[in-house]
Amino acid sequence: MSSEYEWDFFLAHAGVDTPSAEVLYQHLAPRTRVFLDTRCLLLGDDFDAELMKALNASRVTVVLVSENTESAYYQREEIALAIRRARQDPAAHRVVPLFLDASTRSGSETYGLTLKHGILLSDEVNLASAADRLVDLLIRLGVEINGLSQGQALESDEVTILFLTADPDGILAIEEEVELIGQALASAPYGSSINLEVVRDVTVPQLHQAMLEHQPDVVHFAGNAQKGELLLCDSKGLPQACQSAMVAEMLRLTGNKLQLAIMNACDTAGLAHSLTSSVPCAIGVDGQIADEAAIQFSPAFYRSMAFGNTVSAAFDQASIVLQLQGWGANAPAAVHEDLRLIGKETVARDVRRIEASTPRARISVPQIFWGTGMDPKELRLVGSDA
Repeated sequence: MSSEYEWDFFLAHAGVDTPSAEVLYQHLAPRTRVFLDTRCLLLGDDFDAELMKALNASRVTVVLVSENTESAYYQREEIALAIRRARQDPAAHRVVPLFLDASTRSGSETYGLTLKHGILLSDEVNLASAADRLVDLLIRLGVEINGLSQGQALESDEVTILFLTADPDGILAIEEEVELIGQALASAPYGSSINLEVVRDVTVPQLHQAMLEHQPDVVHFAGNAQKGELLLCDSKGLPQACQSAMVAEMLRLTGNKLQLAIMNACDTAGLAHSLTSSVPCAIGVDGQIADEAAIQFSPAFYRSMAFGNTVSAAFDQASIVLQLQGWGANAPAAVHEDLRLIGKETVARDVRRIEASTPRARISVPQIFWGTGMDPKELRLVGSDA
């Protein structure tokens, strides 16, 4: 990409439309350099100055136009600056309106967007396809993206699963879980498109390194947890309790490509819920899960995903696999980001080791969480529609 620009895209949006901007960011970030305030601003930044600086350093301003735009002061300022830049030098800056619904198109005259060829979301055009059109625009402008230039087909990258383990006491059958996932991927048609990177006995520095190095599409944690904390390892291989909120912040700051987070450990529903503020989808457990159930869920989920199914369908199928074997009393329901969960009481460190006398129907099973504005039927990591 040209070094003339720091950013390929600047996303201008009303605060209320942040969920839609986050979804668009998730689709653009793996392939382009995209500025979104919620992702790129640092604590302590003067956001008004930083926003204007980023817009001036961008090739294209994408304006998310909605009924909220009229009352969004900073977005209106961004639109005015972007239009002014485009008029001064059309070759240097381009403005693309993205109309979140048809009713907002007629009201965009005030902002100078009416004559701009834009994108209108509809039943046929969603945010994923809008992102594809924006990437195609860059290619047509002669920008090289992932080694592709104008006239070449755009192909999706290999999907990377970063599989993190932490079992200082050696009480969990995590190696069996890794082996079963590998077998599931090997037997599926799209399994060769999925790269499984395993980091065992992960420490905080290793988590940081692995996120930066692999830029995973999926982060999967297999290990122990307790209410409000994830148990990683320290430098001596001993348990180190890490606040779930800080783990979520680490993933947000380093997971530019992250589409899905799976916390396959007890009492991780709160962490999964918090992750959906920056990740389209997360899976966690509200209560205690048996090691055997956790091991059975993972290969079933990834097998379905590697057959080209959506994340939602893969989750439903993996859940049925557990239920057919008696785990959990009811089918786990999908939960949207605006629903808060009440965590369970803290349990012992060997939380995936449940007493054998505990009935399977009383054991918790994984639960799926979706971020606001995310269509569960839209997220597919591999396959023809990915």
